[in-house]
Amino acid sequence: MKLKTLTEQTISLKEKKIHILSGIAFLIAVFFSQGYHHFDEHFQILEFAGSKLGTVSSEHLPWEYHSKMRPTLQPIMVVIVHNIFALTGQGDPFTIAFFFRLLSAIFTWATIWILYRVHRPRFKEGQLQQWFLVFSFLLWFLVYNGVRFSSENWSGISFALAYALYFSIRKDRLIYFFGIGCLLGFSFLFRFQSGFLVLGFSMWLFIIDHRKFSELTALLSGIVLVVIAGVLMDSWFYGEWVITSWNYLDQNLIQGKVSSFGEAPWYWYFGKVLEKGAPLSLLFIPATFVFCLYRSRHAITWSIVPFLFVHFAIGHKESRFLFPIIVFMPFIMMEGIAVLKERYFEQRFFERFVIPTINVLLFSNYILLVVIAFRPADNQIGLYHSIYRQYDSPTTLYYIQQNPYLRVYDIEWYKKRNLDTQKITALKDIQEDMHHHQLIVFNHKHRPKGFEKKHRLVYASFPEWVLLFNFNHWIERTNAWYVYELSGKP
Repeated sequence: MKLKTLTEQTISLKEKKIHILSGIAFLIAVFFSQGYHHFDEHFQILEFAGSKLGTVSSEHLPWEYHSKMRPTLQPIMVVIVHNIFALTGQGDPFTIAFFFRLLSAIFTWATIWILYRVHRPRFKEGQLQQWFLVFSFLLWFLVYNGVRFSSENWSGISFALAYALYFSIRKDRLIYFFGIGCLLGFSFLFRFQSGFLVLGFSMWLFIIDHRKFSELTALLSGIVLVVIAGVLMDSWFYGEWVITSWNYLDQNLIQGKVSSFGEAPWYWYFGKVLEKGAPLSLLFIPATFVFCLYRSRHAITWSIVPFLFVHFAIGHKESRFLFPIIVFMPFIMMEGIAVLKERYFEQRFFERFVIPTINVLLFSNYILLVVIAFRPADNQIGLYHSIYRQYDSPTTLYYIQQNPYLRVYDIEWYKKRNLDTQKITALKDIQEDMHHHQLIVFNHKHRPKGFEKKHRLVYASFPEWVLLFNFNHWIERTNAWYVYELSGKP
């Protein structure tokens, strides 16, 4: 792969405009895409960190904590940042979460920029170049995932950065290979499954790119150094010598605990990608097949094929498991289209069918981008934020149907120590307490009519005018919450 270095390439005015739009989209998502995509993004990072900070009881942590099988690099990052922010009096959990969304966005955007510059010469002009530019910087799920401080995102971006730097810097010194090896080690450390990406890329370097033994040794040294550092960090965090990667393998595969969360056939990912990524998924899947088939010697093919094979083979499947490779999708899509254009598409067919189809997909992508940029990843984060900011003194939150802080496990990261949650069977069970703030939470379906006439509404998931558009009772099918501060006995 012979490419111009980054400094040899110029940036067009159109590229600059797309870069700015992309930066704006990422910043909007940083502000509004609060919460988490999956429970692991919260419980196994923020709640883990809270246990080390003394704000979260280890008894309430997931079983993975007690099995000592999760890498702790990200929780340790949270602990360090929290302690720094606490010195300035800004160590509240929402500020910390915002900081890591911002840090994730910067890390992701910078990697996308380098990756784009690496692959840009492949699409020199015309429609493919324009599509590649837009998909690289404005693909909705890259923005959504890019602000997540999740293991999937940070592992995938670390690997993508290592890959991109390999093709964009001089390789006449062993220190460069050592640095790339360190990034590959971090990719593994953030998420162990990405070891198969690292393995595939390393095999490509040896078999296809014919790197020298000394260069591969430097690369491996970087990987090993980071992994050893990971062992030291994990041992400090858990309070005893531990190798979390082995525990992860033992618990999930040898003891088979991963299967207890459900199993699916090997082809499950096809249906799930079509469902979650529609309508762009109509392009993802065939483009990936074409790319891997016709670009079988490409470094990306060698990286993602073992990664995909292992995930297809393991019984337990979740769509997020594929997130580490989505940063490569703009290139894979455009390269797949380029292959089909070169080999099978006539110019007339390309102009009359392919171009309009891709433009329709682009338009749908813009709509989805606007939606996800302004939408919280978790609808209940607003409730936590409202109660945290409004009540500093002892407070009791009563609930009848559902505890909003119980999400598989107890949410403690976003709770102050002064907040107590209590279940009641009826409003009459509440005894008036002049020394505590008393709150009660209802979901939309069970909210008593006229309750706000006597008690102050302090939080609502939706403003009242939204109820005018409750077509087909869609609000009843969402987690719409109402929190009231009680004035006397209800």
